[in-house]
Amino acid sequence: MVSVLLDNEDFFRQTHTTMTFFRHAVFAIAALCAAYAPAADLKMLPGEVSNFELPNFDKDTGRKLWELFGEKAKFSDEKKIDVSQMRLDIFDAKTAARKILIQSRSASYDMDSKIVTSPDAIFVKADEFDIRGDKWSWNGEKNVVEIRSDVVMNFSPKQVGRRDAQTGVAVAPTTVSGDYASFEDRDGGDVFSVKGNAKVRSQDMGVDCDSIRVITDDKLKNENNSGGTNTISHIEARGNVKMKRNRQSAASEEALILP
Repeated sequence: MVSVLLDNEDFFRQTHTTMTFFRHAVFAIAALCAAYAPAADLKMLPGEVSNFELPNFDKDTGRKLWELFGEKAKFSDEKKIDVSQMRLDIFDAKTAARKILIQSRSASYDMDSKIVTSPDAIFVKADEFDIRGDKWSWNGEKNVVEIRSDVVMNFSPKQVGRRDAQTGVAVAPTTVSGDYASFEDRDGGDVFSVKGNAKVRSQDMGVDCDSIRVITDDKLKNENNSGGTNTISHIEARGNVKMKRNRQSAASEEALILP
């Protein structure tokens, strides 16, 4: 995903109003004009709005990169927006289709750093995976999500329950869990890193170790037998690795796991 974001917060510094009648019009204009908004050294007045929307566009193509929504948004100071019932849509820079959905009860957006943070639970959904956890942040410049507590990742959630075309066995998700995780959204594939009490569980395998990296490859979509969305290229396990697979066990400092 292209990580070029526009500095369209200046637009909102100029257009903030407490009049409910004009709120939808203001945000609609912002969506159309953010890419062309001139820079201005103006301060946003404290206040609250409903049905908050903040889009960001690629400055070269004009395509939407991401959009932040909230039932309510409070402009607590000139650099910070507190959003309730937050939803963040992240779009594919090439196709303009939504590829990732992030939801949380509340979050704060920093206009200077373009970072969203929250102490609440996070729910991330995509065709190939879903993630949940607590105490998270999202860096809009780097396209990185960090989750600092109770992380659980399920890969190929849409495939779960289907029966493998060759074996006839119902497909179970590959689940990765741990104390901390980061997720980097990349073109062509993503990188998921888990640290602290890291575990992998799948239909026929269990792994416990210090840290795990899951590497995905978009080229693998629909190449598996059941026609699902599994895109895992490989899993890297490091530190005190203990693995069980098909009633066999092994231990090492590192392991490369191929699905």
